[in-house]
Formats: sequence, C-alpha cells, structure tokens
Amino acid sequence: MDTLSEYITVDMKPDQLKKIRKEMGARQKDLAKILNVPVRTYQNWEQPEGGKSHRQIPEDAADRVRCLSELMAGSQERGDHFPDEITWLQIPLRKMELQQLKSLAILNDKNLSFLVRECILMVMR
Repeated sequence: MDTLSEYITVDMKPDQLKKIRKEMGARQKDLAKILNVPVRTYQNWEQPEGGKSHRQIPEDAADRVRCLSELMAGSQERGDHFPDEITWLQIPLRKMELQQLKSLAILNDKNLSFLVRECILMVMR
C-alpha cells in the first residue's frame, strides 16, 4: 500500500478516493456507511471531474478516508490485527488505547472525538 502522504492535497480527487478505497479492499457501500452518507452520494464523489454526476468530496469526508487508510496501512505493516468488535467512530482501537484516550480527554477537558481526530492528525504530520 502506498503511503498516505501521496494523497494529501487540498482537495481529494475522485481517482485518489477510488485508489485509496481499492487499496483498503473496501466497496463503495462500505465507505458510504463509514462516512454516514448515501451510497449514491459516495458514488458521485468517485465520478470523474466534469462529469454530470460528479460531486466535490467534502474535506471532512476526505480527512476521515485518509485517516482510516493510514491507520489500516500502519496496522498491516506492523502485523496488528484489530478485533472487529472494538471499533469506535469506525476507527479500530484496542481496548487499552481507547481507555488511554478517554483518560486523556477527561484530563484535557476535551470531547473524545475531537481528541481522537487531534491525535490522528498529529501522527500524520
């Protein structure tokens, strides 16, 4: 799998989104469910730019796809396997990692989802 840094652009292009999805081994309906959008909306994001049904990929959706892709790539490189039942915000976490993040959120008086996003973006830099 290629590194995430190849995909980081201001706007994610449809071919980049499709390539990431295929490398993850996911179907369009899988990512649509993770991103909480209708399958048709997701399909429109993968349509070539300038096409009649193409829609711009929202930045937050592109960020989530990039983060999930990077987490999965890192997991595969290290040989980690995350149990399916331990997922949170569609981001696989081990029980110990989730407990540590909850403790950090309480200590820093932050929302847990905000803290997870902050941690992921820090790792990506």
